Amino acid sequence: MDTTKVVSELVEILKECQRIFGHDDADTVTPKTRPHGGLKGFQSDVTPTIVRRLAKKLGHPLAEDVDPVNIFASDDKTQKLTVEEAAKRFMERYGPKGTKQ
Repeated sequence: MDTTKVVSELVEILKECQRIFGHDDADTVTPKTRPHGGLKGFQSDVTPTIVRRLAKKLGHPLAEDVDPVNIFASDDKTQKLTVEEAAKRFMERYGPKGTKQ
């Protein structure tokens, strides 16, 4: 699993979410987008679903007992992360070498 693939899949998932939720900004999602504050209606309560969907698309589904963290915010929740930064955070926590909860 490489960062480029994770970023690409995450962009596609976010675009799909924006369309499903009826927002007209799906086509604006890029690796530099900050979903918190940068996408219409984006709320952290959808993050676990996004993380699980991403893991599944990448062939590494999360176990049922894993409680996904908000990959779109820093650990201390003081910084809103870009899609690119969120992808790196995802890989650190849920990539093949990491399975932190």
